[in-house]
Amino acid sequence: MIDLRDPRLAAVLAWLIPGAGHLYQRRWPKAALFFICILGTFLYGMVLGECRVVYASWRPNDRRLQFVCQLGVGLPSLPAVVEWVRQRNGKPPLFGGCYRAPQVSGSTNIPDELDRLNRDNPLGWDLGTVYTMHMRCRHTQAKRSALRRTARDRMSSLFAMVPALARSWFELAALVHLIAVVSLVYSGTRREAMREILYGALRSGLWISGFFVLFFVVFYLVAAWL
Repeated sequence: MIDLRDPRLAAVLAWLIPGAGHLYQRRWPKAALFFICILGTFLYGMVLGECRVVYASWRPNDRRLQFVCQLGVGLPSLPAVVEWVRQRNGKPPLFGGCYRAPQVSGSTNIPDELDRLNRDNPLGWDLGTVYTMHMRCRHTQAKRSALRRTARDRMSSLFAMVPALARSWFELAALVHLIAVVSLVYSGTRREAMREILYGALRSGLWISGFFVLFFVVFYLVAAWL
C-alpha cells in the first residue's frame, strides 16, 4: 500500500518542480526519474534554442501559443511571465535576454529579431521549441501519477531531407533522446518499481522506434510510386 499523503499538495508540487510531488510522497526512484527526464529535456530545449524559445507574447504578429504548453513545466517557465510583464512596462530584462520576447517590427515585410532567430538557428529554434513544449505533456502525466497509486514534388522534397537528417549525428541524437525520455516518463506514470519502469520503457521505445521506421518506409514507397 502506497501512502500518497496529500494527493492535492503532491500535484501542486509536481507542477512546480518535476518530481517534487513524488519526492513528497517518498517515491524516490520516480521522483528522480521525472526530475531528470522532464527538467533535463526542458533545459536541453532551452540550450538548443539559445535560451530564447521560452517566452510569453500576445502581440498581433507573435502570439506565442506554444508558451501555454511550456507553462505546464512549472517554475522553470515562470520567469517568462515576469519578463513579459517587465517588457510591457518598458523595464530592462532580468535574465540577460533569456525568457524575453524577441523584438518584432510590426510588419511581415520588415525583418526583425524573431526573423533573425529563426533564420540563424532554424533547427535549434524548432527543436528547442518542441523539447520545451513536449515536456508539458509528459509532466501532466507525471502530475496525474502523483494523484493515483500507481502532391509528388512536396513528397519528393520531404524525403530528400531524410538522408541528410540521417547523416547528422545531432538530429539522430535528438531523436534518440526524445524517444528515451518519452518512453521512461510514460512507463514511470504506470509502474512503481524501477525495474518494471525500465522494462516498460524499453518496450515503449522499441514500439516508437518501429513506428518511425514503418512510417518512413511507407511514405518512401508512396513517394517513389507517385
